[in-house]
Amino acid sequence: MSETKNINTIIMVIYGILALVLAGIMVSSNHGAGFLSFILSFIFGFGGAMIGDFLRKLLMPDMVFTREGFIGLLKAKLFWFAGPQLIGLVIGSAFGAALGA
Repeated sequence: MSETKNINTIIMVIYGILALVLAGIMVSSNHGAGFLSFILSFIFGFGGAMIGDFLRKLLMPDMVFTREGFIGLLKAKLFWFAGPQLIGLVIGSAFGAALGA
């Protein structure tokens, strides 16, 4: 049980770092944005990643069947490993940057 908590903590830290980096990229590409935009982009990006993680846990299928063989299985597994979280991270960061600009 504690190993699962440690892994979840590490994953949350990784999403926080990704949100911080993406917030910096979003704000640096928008020359009129300031510090408020950076903070909002970080907060909304991290929140979007957490919502994506919740949706992944809620909607992830138990089994995956593909017609493409191993490559299709690999794509499906990679998507369900990080896809919803990264989608939420990008949408949240973009929304936060636009909200602060």
